[in-house]
Amino acid sequence: MLYQDKKIHAFLEDDHWHEKNPLNFPGPFYTGKTDTLGTGYAEAPFNVLFDADACEYVFRQPRNFADLICVMDAAAMDVFGGYSCNGNQHWTYEKCKEWWRQKPEWIRQLQHPEMQKANAGKEQLYIEYLETTAETDLRKYCYFLEHQHYPTDENTKLPPL
Repeated sequence: MLYQDKKIHAFLEDDHWHEKNPLNFPGPFYTGKTDTLGTGYAEAPFNVLFDADACEYVFRQPRNFADLICVMDAAAMDVFGGYSCNGNQHWTYEKCKEWWRQKPEWIRQLQHPEMQKANAGKEQLYIEYLETTAETDLRKYCYFLEHQHYPTDENTKLPPL
């Protein structure tokens, strides 16, 4: 195991769904209340951003092993232990569709001056993601939620959002 220290990977068993930041992109990893020290982005710059209060959230789920390690490092650095990875137990296809319908609201929030200040312009990563490949990623995740495995080829019919 990469992380032998129980404190470092304690978030693997934490459930913060009741306080989940709504900007978390659907998937296994998400945050509840986090610290405001700014370490999440430093550890996982392709996965973590800040809300207007400088609390961390997962804007893109890990896509590969390197991303996974980075998100785990971000979780380990969070003083409040606000990261969780049990999103698969909470997200459903219907909840994902509901979340996706709010995409214009998420983009509006990301464009707010306070969000821009908290992220020093990096919120644009999330906006670009939402406007490009996020829909396909979310449809694949919905397929996973429905079938308990990810699609195996490009011809798999993905569920609509």
